[in-house]
Amino acid sequence: MKVALVFPRLAYRSGDPPLGVALLAGQLERLPGVQVDILDTTFESDPYEYLLQAFERGRYDLIGVSVMASMMSAASRVVAMARSACPQATIVLGGPHPTVIPEQTLLVTGADAVCIGEADATLPEIVRQPGNLTHIAGVAFLRNGKLTKTAPRKPIEDLDALPLPAWHLLPMRAYLRNWFQMDAVPGANPGTSIIASRGCSFNCSYCQPTLRRLFGSTVRKRSPENIAAEISRLVSNYAIRGFMIQDDTFTIDPDWAIAAGRAIHNARPEVIWACNARADTLDEKLISELWRCGLRKVNIGIESASERILREVYNKRISPRQIRSAVNLAKQFGLSIQGYFMLGAPGESEDEVRQTIRLARELPLDDATFSITTPLPGTILYKKTRGLIRPGIVDFDYYGKPVYREDAAITPDLLNRLRREAYLGFYLSPKRLRTIIRHLFLSGRPEKTINKLRRLL
Repeated sequence: MKVALVFPRLAYRSGDPPLGVALLAGQLERLPGVQVDILDTTFESDPYEYLLQAFERGRYDLIGVSVMASMMSAASRVVAMARSACPQATIVLGGPHPTVIPEQTLLVTGADAVCIGEADATLPEIVRQPGNLTHIAGVAFLRNGKLTKTAPRKPIEDLDALPLPAWHLLPMRAYLRNWFQMDAVPGANPGTSIIASRGCSFNCSYCQPTLRRLFGSTVRKRSPENIAAEISRLVSNYAIRGFMIQDDTFTIDPDWAIAAGRAIHNARPEVIWACNARADTLDEKLISELWRCGLRKVNIGIESASERILREVYNKRISPRQIRSAVNLAKQFGLSIQGYFMLGAPGESEDEVRQTIRLARELPLDDATFSITTPLPGTILYKKTRGLIRPGIVDFDYYGKPVYREDAAITPDLLNRLRREAYLGFYLSPKRLRTIIRHLFLSGRPEKTINKLRRLL
């Protein structure tokens, strides 16, 4: 059987490879008689032409498409192309969007089925018996125009049992060239990203309960030895010098985080790394231990300077005081720090947005990301504010598309202007400008610079 896994990224080129797709490919490669291709459009100049030629050349029996909320329009077009070029193929969608709104996804795209939640075990079963979806757990499809869901599939308990990502099926050299997660850290490039755990126990309104529907109610963690083995393989295969742990909150379990850090450092002491953290999970003991294990950058979800927005809109349960304390503590240890911010929450005033922009400038941050508050389908924020969303929104793009009506939030024009102001004010400040010029323009990689600027502005 010939299988194609499609990752239809059309905007915001990134150096972060689609690890979920690569893990699925690794699973399918274990099956006898199965040939797997990953069709990744990230670095293609004409993505649709690339996919059309691949479909016509491959004559695939099964086509899987990864779909996030920002990819719905692309996914619909990809399904139509796949249906035309490979009429015999079973077309299956997976990812956050199909999981939370399977019926709409099926109706809009015309796919044969969607995987609900993790597809690590579901997709191999579909590949083995594509005509027998009724008896496969974790699947949804339309029957006589009505949604049919099979029994829920339990999340995989032992993440160590999964294969390593099928990096050889991805354009890894391009990803390594464009990876900018640790640009502010000398000696971290080339680098890439990994996933060490799945799930999140917090209840922020912009993520939950979607994360629980995808990954279950508990946080499952790979063993420190398994994580270290992946880093060793990446060093051997691609000579990486740095990596980013993309888990939502790597520091959620301090003892495990320290054990993982030690295992990585013992295996590859020359490699440095970064992770995501919540401000209220960072303390002196944890940071000092992780620093000794090679941690050199931490990304902190700050979101807003307004305690009202943090509490009433985002359900973040972190105060601006805790944020300042965590950032200052991390900086005392010499860590590079990136702050994640969100602008334009429903009911947020222009003054509150400007407070957030001022906070970003005042904190000793090395990098900042200013996203547009986006109520992703299935989240608490979406359910509470769906009546405030402007009509006709299909793709939810937190990099550049305000979704709320003008009477419910800051106007789209003003919000986009404030976002540009935030970036320019942050990166053009005297204390950052020299470093930013060095990282962006003296790296010898103009394509990487252009991609990063497109993402920011």
